[in-house]
Amino acid sequence: MMPGGQIESSVFVVAGARQFSLGAELVDQLANLAPLSTILAIDLEPLNPSAENVLVRRFNLNPFDEQRGFQAWSAELHEMLHLPKRSDSSQRPVRALFLGAGKYQVGRYECSTAEERAAVLGCNVAGKWEVLHAVMRLNADLGFDNAQELDIFDVGSFHAVRHSSYRALYNPTKAAGLELCRVLLSGSEVRRAVHLAPGPIDTPMLHWNHWVLKEHGDPGFLTLVKDRCPSLYRSVFREGDWAALAAAQRELRFEDETVRDVFGRYVHRRAVLAQTEEGITSPEIFAEYIANQMLGARTGESSIVEVSSPHGHFRVSNRAF
Repeated sequence: MMPGGQIESSVFVVAGARQFSLGAELVDQLANLAPLSTILAIDLEPLNPSAENVLVRRFNLNPFDEQRGFQAWSAELHEMLHLPKRSDSSQRPVRALFLGAGKYQVGRYECSTAEERAAVLGCNVAGKWEVLHAVMRLNADLGFDNAQELDIFDVGSFHAVRHSSYRALYNPTKAAGLELCRVLLSGSEVRRAVHLAPGPIDTPMLHWNHWVLKEHGDPGFLTLVKDRCPSLYRSVFREGDWAALAAAQRELRFEDETVRDVFGRYVHRRAVLAQTEEGITSPEIFAEYIANQMLGARTGESSIVEVSSPHGHFRVSNRAF
C-alpha cells in the first residue's frame, strides 16, 4: 500500500471523459495521484492521453446508435475492457468505476422527440448499465469478487433528488442509477456504491444549457470554440472573458453580431447562479474529491452524496441509502 492507503497497482475505469468534462478532470487526477495504476477512459470524444498510465478508448456509449444491434455493441464493449496484461505483474481487477456518461434534456415529455428519447435513455440507462456489467463480468472472469473489490461512483443529479419540473425524461434515468446502487448493495454485489447528486457543474453540459437553452445562443459557436479553439474555451465559457470571446470570433471568423448580446446575458446568468445555494461547482475540485474517495483507505461507506458550491464554496452532504 502507498501513503494514504492507496492500492499500488489498480485499474480504474472512467465512462464519460470528453474534453472539459468532470470525467476528463477525474482521469487527470487519477493519473497524477496513482501513477502505478491504469486509468481507462471511454468516450465517443476521447481525450488525448494525459499520462502514460492513461488508456483512451473511443466508443459510443449509446447502444441505440449501433446499427449492428445491441448484442454486437455489447460484445465490442466487453472486449474493449480486456486490457493488455502488464509484463511486470499479474492481471489486476478494476477497483473503481466512474459512471459519468450522460445526456441532459429539459422540456415537457409530450414534446420530446424520438431522437431526444433515444439519446437520453440510451446513454443514461442502457449505456451506463452495460459498462457496469462489462466491468463486473471482467472482474469475475479474472477470479476477483466484485463484493470485495469493486467500488462504483454513479453520477446522478440534484434535479432527480429534488424532483425538478419538466424533466420527466431526464430525472427518471438518474433515479434509476440511484436504485441500481441500492439493489447492488442490498445483494452485496459490489464493495461500495456512491451515488453522486451534484448541482450545476462548470462543464459543457451547463454551458450548453445556459448558452443554447436559456439564452438561445448559436449552438454552433459553442461547439466551434470547444473543438477549434480549446485554449480559449475556459476563458470564454467559464471565466466570461470578453477579450477571449473577441479572440475566438476572430480566429473562427464568426461574425454573427448577436453573439456578444447573448454572451452578456450568459455571463449575467452565471453570476447570478454562482451566488445561490447551489452555486456552480468546479469540475477540478469535484474530481479531486472523487479521486481521493477512490484512492483513499478502502473503508469508505456507501452513500448518496449531494454536491453543491454555495457562493463558491465546495460542499458535500452524505446520507445513507
